[in-house]
Formats: sequence, structure tokens, C-alpha cells
Amino acid sequence: MNNSTLNTDLRERMGFKGYVLSDWGATSSMAIQYGMEQEMDGFEKNVLYTEAAVGLLPNATLDTAVERILHSWF
Repeated sequence: MNNSTLNTDLRERMGFKGYVLSDWGATSSMAIQYGMEQEMDGFEKNVLYTEAAVGLLPNATLDTAVERILHSWF
């Protein structure tokens, strides 16, 4: 995953409004910080939830991810 590819190229240049989903176990923890909204379970289950709960993940990052997922649904 690459911050420049996901955020600059995909979202800014191409105007993509949806969300990015990983393949099963294909990402490291905290991929959400680089523009990936949903990680499929891999070897590090619940890392995102744990880091969000203890304040290591900003609420604004979670809000953006949720907004992109809901935009795709509706």
C-alpha cells in the first residue's frame, strides 16, 4: 500500500469517492493511515480496533474511512 497512490493518485487526481479494501491478510496493521479503509482479517486481528481504543488512531482518520464506506453503500 502506498499513501501517494491511494490518496494523491486515486482520490485527488482521479476523484475516487469510494473505499479501498485489502485482500485477505495482504496488509500490515494501521493501513488505514495510508488511505485503506477496510482490512480483511490477517495475522494481526483486531489491531485497528485496539489502537483506536487506546488513542493511537485519530478520530478524524476513522471518520474519513467511515464516510468513504458509507458513500459507497448509498
